[in-house]
Amino acid sequence: MPLHSAVFPSASQNYSQIERMSTRPNRVTAGPLLAAMLAAFSGCSKGDGQGSAIVATAPVSGTLTSGGKALEHFQVSLHPIDGGRGAVGRTDAAGKFTLGTNGTADGAPLGKSKVTVVWVGPPVTFEPGHEPSNYVLPPPPVKLPKNLADPVNTTLEVDVPKEGLADFKVEL
Repeated sequence: MPLHSAVFPSASQNYSQIERMSTRPNRVTAGPLLAAMLAAFSGCSKGDGQGSAIVATAPVSGTLTSGGKALEHFQVSLHPIDGGRGAVGRTDAAGKFTLGTNGTADGAPLGKSKVTVVWVGPPVTFEPGHEPSNYVLPPPPVKLPKNLADPVNTTLEVDVPKEGLADFKVEL
């Protein structure tokens, strides 16, 4: 059979033969397509290398103050020196925070970490469709040194033991 007749059926072939040919799965494209779909839905992760693995943590909670006064609406973050996944928590009206790594308030990674502190401001809610395009974050109640927001240049460090830290005090 000439090559063109396999690709372009002749008029002598009946309709059922043509229909069978057009509805057969194409095995050349089905294999790679199936492999791509499996890779996309398998939970593979790229980028930071941290993936979705659960990081071992210990409970860490504390208080953020400046001049002995509690600081509300700040974010306290731990950045492990070994480069692993960090922890984050937000201060309440009493300056208290609880850190979370894999989820909210589940603790911080064990070992030495750099500590950063940034102003995030009070929570803001807007009616759907009425979000202002020019919203400006209110100024913080205290001015923080710029290095406290930078995990490389911060001077604050902590060593999280396996039993955790129940009263981690951060005084600015």
